[in-house]
Amino acid sequence: MQLSKASAIYAAPIPLRLILALTFLWAGLGKVIDTTTVRGEHAALLANMGYKFPAPPQDQTTPDQSSSQPETEPETQPETQADPSQDQDPAKAGIAPLAPLVSIAQSQDQTPDEPAEQPNAEAQSPVTPRFTAADFTYETKVKSLNNLAILTYTAAHPDPRQDGSIPPPIWPEWAARDSWPIITAWAVAIIEIAAGLFVLIGLLTRLSAIALGTLMATAAWLTQIGYAIQSGNTFLGFLPNHGLWDTSAWQPFLWQLALMCAAFSLALAGPGAIALDRIPGSSHHDDDDDDFDDDE
Repeated sequence: MQLSKASAIYAAPIPLRLILALTFLWAGLGKVIDTTTVRGEHAALLANMGYKFPAPPQDQTTPDQSSSQPETEPETQPETQADPSQDQDPAKAGIAPLAPLVSIAQSQDQTPDEPAEQPNAEAQSPVTPRFTAADFTYETKVKSLNNLAILTYTAAHPDPRQDGSIPPPIWPEWAARDSWPIITAWAVAIIEIAAGLFVLIGLLTRLSAIALGTLMATAAWLTQIGYAIQSGNTFLGFLPNHGLWDTSAWQPFLWQLALMCAAFSLALAGPGAIALDRIPGSSHHDDDDDDFDDDE
């Protein structure tokens, strides 16, 4: 009886610490070191969150910019004889949305002052720094953790279903505003790296294990349970509606569930042997040693 209790206290947590440390150190470092490619809508989401993209290559300019220049040149050349025609064409070419923002005094002097609308547009552009998919027709690389930022934003702002109904959000709306998704993604990566390292050396083991278990519970909610609820296609009301024997479809959810249970089990069992938390006199010294000695 004493041998089984000793193995449960000292030996059993060690494999849990090793597998959790290996998994989360790999996952956290991968989010920071590895890169992924984004373009279009996803790139626009990151830009609106405050992510600063590098300048696009000159050979990969957006089609709107490359097509607008040759279109304006042939239009202005044959129409240089008539001034009123020049005043109407730029409004049709895309400057019309800026017309209500021009002052009344400038709108009265249309013929001499219309070519000066370009500096006004440049002065007004910082007021509404919103980006669309048309601004990112080229591919660019970002850190892999930005996938998590996009995931949390779409979880708070789900797309309408095919029948037109709007699914419920599965993430707080305030946590998807401004740069909060990117901050959350960085926080997750840092927690995975730090908690994985602490679990490996056995320091703050219980607290680190609780943090890792909470991360896996949140991941299962965002990617499996909550996603199934948003889609409206669930099994037992909350599980993804995969085939019963479709092992490849169930594998991500079962992997998340196994890691979550392993982390919470480590939080309950303690660090085990060969851990800094076991050093006598340490501020994080585990009392299981003393309880085991008293039972003897």
